[in-house]
Amino acid sequence: MTRTNNTFRAYWSPDGSSWTQIGSPTNINMGASAYVGLVVCAHDNTKINTSADRHVSASFLPANTAPTLAPIASQTVNVGQTVAFTATATDNDTPQPTLNFSLLTGPAAPRLFKSTTATPNFQLAPRGD
Repeated sequence: MTRTNNTFRAYWSPDGSSWTQIGSPTNINMGASAYVGLVVCAHDNTKINTSADRHVSASFLPANTAPTLAPIASQTVNVGQTVAFTATATDNDTPQPTLNFSLLTGPAAPRLFKSTTATPNFQLAPRGD
């Protein structure tokens, strides 16, 4: 039996080498932690069951962690220039994922304001900042 997030799949094998999926994947909402065990049954409440399990293994993937975005440097641009920057991030998950970035939305009702009265630098910020 395998569990990937909340999806469970069951398999059987006549020889322990060639495995065939039984039925369809089943989704069961569960927490991140779970207990794992093997079930045996005597099929008779008056008898004690003795079982020997062979060829049993378990493997667990580490918890997924969010990527860490590197700080984006401040920029100074003139009126009419395009602001461009490169965003980089690191992700320590294995296997190493491919990270893709895109700007989903810009600041809502942005405004341009002077950073300080002593310098002519301006910043773009969402309305209300």
